[in-house]
Amino acid sequence: MSSMHYGKEDRASKLIEMSPAKARVEKAEITRLVWAERIKPMPLDPGSVPTLASDMGMFSRAGVELKINEFLGSPAAMGAFRSGESQIAHLQLPEAIRLAAEADPPAKVFWASRMGKMAGMLVSTSSLWGVDELRGKRFGIGAEGDFWDPIISKMLSSNGIERGEITWVKGLDPSERADMLLNGKIDATFVTMQTYISKLAGKGEIRLLLDDEAMKEFVIRSEFLVAVASETLIEDSPDSLAAITKTLMEAARLFSEDSESWVEAASRRRPDVPRESIRRQWQYFQRDWPVNGDIDTKRFRMIFQKLRSEGGIAKIGELPIDKWVTTKFEELALKALGVYPHLTDGV
Repeated sequence: MSSMHYGKEDRASKLIEMSPAKARVEKAEITRLVWAERIKPMPLDPGSVPTLASDMGMFSRAGVELKINEFLGSPAAMGAFRSGESQIAHLQLPEAIRLAAEADPPAKVFWASRMGKMAGMLVSTSSLWGVDELRGKRFGIGAEGDFWDPIISKMLSSNGIERGEITWVKGLDPSERADMLLNGKIDATFVTMQTYISKLAGKGEIRLLLDDEAMKEFVIRSEFLVAVASETLIEDSPDSLAAITKTLMEAARLFSEDSESWVEAASRRRPDVPRESIRRQWQYFQRDWPVNGDIDTKRFRMIFQKLRSEGGIAKIGELPIDKWVTTKFEELALKALGVYPHLTDGV
């Protein structure tokens, strides 16, 4: 089967060709859509594929003007989707299930990537030695009601701490929380592994209170980051979604194979993070790129049932997989590009 390969001699020119200034589309009419991202600034992990593909002009060359709107937390991104401000939303799987279960507007997952090492951890200033010392302290969080909100609540209650005993510093993006922790403006926060690596690892003034292993009992493992589209868009503009999906797959393959293409693009988007830290991020996530798309209907069903049994989506009744997932667009992209060999194949 065919797969994409970029020779080293072509990489520099490809980065230039993929810049927005050099993008050229032959079609007279271009579809214009808005993609709602649940995190700002852009995460330094495989979830960056849509944003960087847009920055590099890849969607434009495929005939779609895809505007990336970043939001502080999933509730805001979901709100943009509900209101029609965006036609596509990038969410964690449990959030997508909740969105798909709503009657208006109907939504379906059309693209997925495995979250891999998207682990969470509780970090604090070095003056704190345990979770029980969080009472009365300043805890930095993003948007209330986002994916991590119930996880933080569960972690606190299991340690005998009420939410009212914490001083909440709200509305902070992941980068802001890390910076404020380093500057002593908050006492603790919850971060993903990628934020920890890029901002906090090796800092003597930071203490890791709960690592990934310790957080497992509090976290509902969603495992997947998914893109949902309105049913109207799926029915009325299938060619646009096919072009978007194929472009996402092409970008994932480029970033998987060529670390410098991702480091270069990510550095332009995230100048606040040292280039070497971004390069370390690629090494950490190098096997997690969605080079073939990652929709897994069997696993999706299992996660849906697990969320229902654990109360994560208690108010949602039975939801047949074909009501909230379509595999058509990933299948079309694979037919056009061929199945890409993962780095682990044959190892």
